[in-house]
Amino acid sequence: MRTRSPLSITSTEYRILQAIPRSRNYAEISKAASVSISYVSRKMEELYGRGFRVRGIFDLEALGLSRITITSEYDADIYEPPGDIKIPYILRAVRVWNGKKPLLFVYAAPPRGLEEEFHDVLGLEGEVKKVTMKTNWRIDTALLTGIKDGLLVSRYEKLAEVLREIEPYEPKANESRIPDSLDTWLIALHMRNPYVKLASLLAKAGVKQQIASYHFSRHVQQFLLYNVVRLKERVKPPYRLLLLSTVEGEAERLAVALTQAPAIYEAYVLEGREVAVLVEAAKGEEYALFSSLLDTDMVEDFEDMGLVLEEPKSYTTPYGNVVAEKTWTLDPLYVAMRAIRKRLEKIEYNYGVYALD
Repeated sequence: MRTRSPLSITSTEYRILQAIPRSRNYAEISKAASVSISYVSRKMEELYGRGFRVRGIFDLEALGLSRITITSEYDADIYEPPGDIKIPYILRAVRVWNGKKPLLFVYAAPPRGLEEEFHDVLGLEGEVKKVTMKTNWRIDTALLTGIKDGLLVSRYEKLAEVLREIEPYEPKANESRIPDSLDTWLIALHMRNPYVKLASLLAKAGVKQQIASYHFSRHVQQFLLYNVVRLKERVKPPYRLLLLSTVEGEAERLAVALTQAPAIYEAYVLEGREVAVLVEAAKGEEYALFSSLLDTDMVEDFEDMGLVLEEPKSYTTPYGNVVAEKTWTLDPLYVAMRAIRKRLEKIEYNYGVYALD
């Protein structure tokens, strides 16, 4: 008898997962999926144990951050800092193998206007590119997602059809605001899990529920754009990092189309008509994707940057003492990098970053 995959889902579980991107709480999931709140609570805990994750997607630019990628020679201190040190403002770090010398691909959200200083403090020699748009796989609207034997699969054989129909779009907040220190913590918590149960965390931190609720509703909630479902190791490594060059005006359309399937969880539109994607595809999915990329006139060329042999490192934005005089500061980055270069195991500075498993 064939063993059932932990990522195999029922039709009811699929309805629950499809409700997540637009739902702020379990009650809204319950209503959208036509099941009880207690059933949602039990199922969410069960799905988490089977490898499903939920992340909150924020409008980082409206919060005073920018979005960049850095591609450089591999630096172990950046990819795997010693001890418990985490480098603030790095959201994703990917080790890419193209031969025996690995590369390092970093997606980061440094304070707006401090991108060059951020890059300099990191000490990476690579190329910095501005991210003009970032798209994610959304299970509720994914046009290239199907179910086979209970598993979510990618349908890239239909990519050409979707490219003709889809309109590029990235949601944005209606206002801008620099968060305060409590806001930064709430943002990081909801990036990690938008359904986080705050009561015990607030009590431990000595923060009153009423104050946290006020900050979330007035300062944070409007920047939480939607939620995404992440399937932990839907396909086991190796993965591939691709850099696609597009014709003028089509990079955003391509990025949105590619993230209609779970094989590409997120896509970065870069200045200069390029799109960077990490492909987490099964063998058949990969063949369909590459065939479609070769066939479409929208892609002028693409480069296989190399293999990714382990899960990328993913993090939240930093929280705590990271905002001063109503602006984000690089002070914790200087402290972290100084500690890393001195081979310290921990640092004495009031900031934090959550690692995303």
